[in-house]
Amino acid sequence: MSNSKSDYAENISKNIPTDNQSIKHGSVFSGYTVMAKSMIGSGILSITFACAGTGLILGIFMLLLAALLTWLSLHVISKLSLEFPDKQVSFYSITQRVFPKYSWTLDAAVLLDCIGSAICFIHIMGTLLAHAFIELFSITSVSERVMTIITQTGLVPIMFPLSLLKDITDTKIINIIGLVCLIYVAILSVVFTDFSSYSTDLLWPTNFTQILIAFPIMIFAFSCQQNILAVVSEMKNPTIKRLDTITGSAIITGLLLYVPVMIFPFLTFGRNVNAPTIFGLIPRGHPAVIVGMFAAAISVGISYILVVFPIRSSMMSLIYGTNQPTGRKELMVRVALVTGIVLISLATAIGVGKNYGYAISFTGLLGANTCGFVMPCILYLKHFGIDWKSVSSVSVLLMLVFCIALYPLGITAAVLELVT
Repeated sequence: MSNSKSDYAENISKNIPTDNQSIKHGSVFSGYTVMAKSMIGSGILSITFACAGTGLILGIFMLLLAALLTWLSLHVISKLSLEFPDKQVSFYSITQRVFPKYSWTLDAAVLLDCIGSAICFIHIMGTLLAHAFIELFSITSVSERVMTIITQTGLVPIMFPLSLLKDITDTKIINIIGLVCLIYVAILSVVFTDFSSYSTDLLWPTNFTQILIAFPIMIFAFSCQQNILAVVSEMKNPTIKRLDTITGSAIITGLLLYVPVMIFPFLTFGRNVNAPTIFGLIPRGHPAVIVGMFAAAISVGISYILVVFPIRSSMMSLIYGTNQPTGRKELMVRVALVTGIVLISLATAIGVGKNYGYAISFTGLLGANTCGFVMPCILYLKHFGIDWKSVSSVSVLLMLVFCIALYPLGITAAVLELVT
C-alpha cells in the first residue's frame, strides 16, 4: 500500500477537495470511543449462546477471525477515505469516484443494516428496562408487554436530542459511559460463574447445524464500519497510522469485553443456554443484576444513538448526493430526518414486539456484509488493482471471496434457526 501522507499531498496537488483542517476537532481518543462503542452493542448480551453452539475452541477462533476481518475491512475503508479526501467523506463520495453508476449501493446497504439495528436496539432497551423496573419495584399490576412499551416510549425524549448532534465525535462522553456500563456487565458474567461445572465436553461443538447458526453472530460481532467515515471526516489531520490506531484499539477493547461474557456464563450453564440474554442465566432478583440491566439498557441506548448517525448520513447522500445542504437548511433537514428515524423505529419496535429476530437476521446479513466487507473490498481492488506480490492486496481479495460466501452461509443459518 502507498504512503497515505503522500497520497493526501498528491490529491491536494491535483485540486481534489480536501478537509478544512482548521475546523476539525476529532481526535484519536474521540474516534476510539465512537468505534469501540459502535462495535460493542447488544451482541455482548447474546454472544454466550453462539459459544454454546460452537464450543470454546471454535468459538474463540471465530471471534479472533471476526476481529481480524473487521480490522482489515476498516483499514480498507480508511485507506479509501484518504485516497479520496473530501469535505465530507462518505460511502457515496468514494463510490462515485470508483463506481459512479453504483454510488447508491453502499448507502442503501447501510440503511438496510442500520434501520434493522435501530429497531432491534429499541426492543432490547425496552425489554431490559421493563424487567429492571418490574424486579426493582415488584410490579404486578402491569404486564411485561405494557411495561416494555412504556419504557420504549419514555426513551424517545432522552435519545432524540443526542441523536441530533451534528458530529458523531461529539458523543465522546456518552460513549465512555456506555463502555463503563459494558465493563460492569462483563464483570457480572465473571462474578456469577460456577467454575466447578466445567467439562471438557464444552470445548467442542455439538453439531454442524449449531455451528452454522452461531457463525453469523461471531462474524458480525464487531460490525461498526458504518461509522468509520464519519470519524475520518471529523478528525483533524487523519492518517492511516492514526486510523489504524483507532480501529485496532477499539477491536482489542471488543475482545477484552466479549471473551469473558462469551466464555464464563457458558462454563456455568453449559449447553443449556436458551434464554435470550445473559440476564436469563444469572439470578434476576440480585441487586447487582438489576443494576446490570439498567447498565445494559443505557449501553444499548447509546448504540441506538450511534446508529442514527449513519442512517441520516446515508439518507442525506441518497437525497442530495455530494451537494450536501449547509447552514440552516442542513439543520432543518437533520431535525426532520432524525424525527422520522426515531418515530419509525419506535413504532416498528412496538408493533412487531418480539417477532423481529429473523427479519433482522436477514437484513443484518445483507446490509452489514455488503457495506462492511464486500463493497469496500470491491472498491479497493477496483481502484488499486490486484497485486499478487502484495500481502495486503491478496488479503483483501481473500476477504472478498470469504465474505461473498457468507451470504449463502448466513441465509442457511437463519433458516436453520427458524426451523430448529
